Amino acid sequence: MKFESYEALEEWLLNYSRAADLKNIHSYLVECVDRETRSLVEQALSAGKAQRRSKGLTAECTADAKEHYCEEINEALECSEPLSHWTVISYRRKPHAWAVAKGIVEYIERKNATNTQD
Repeated sequence: MKFESYEALEEWLLNYSRAADLKNIHSYLVECVDRETRSLVEQALSAGKAQRRSKGLTAECTADAKEHYCEEINEALECSEPLSHWTVISYRRKPHAWAVAKGIVEYIERKNATNTQD
């Protein structure tokens, strides 16, 4: 499974047949994107890339945060290796993206197990 965009990921999570089961995963992802947006805004301001907070800067950072999370969730969905302690220590988004991906995988596995038992 691979999501072409953050919007596709969000659409999949919010699909009426999955929304109830994945509501908490979606809420967590939204919180992560919000935190990442704030972090990217602060980085842009401290690096002098922007003079002040603006709607444009926030929109740009939100788009970047969504793109980063989608990429990292896709990577986690495709990789079966467990996280190492250095990965968690070294990468700000990685453990959160992994957690969302793991929630998606567990949902799919539960649904597949239920469908095969019917």
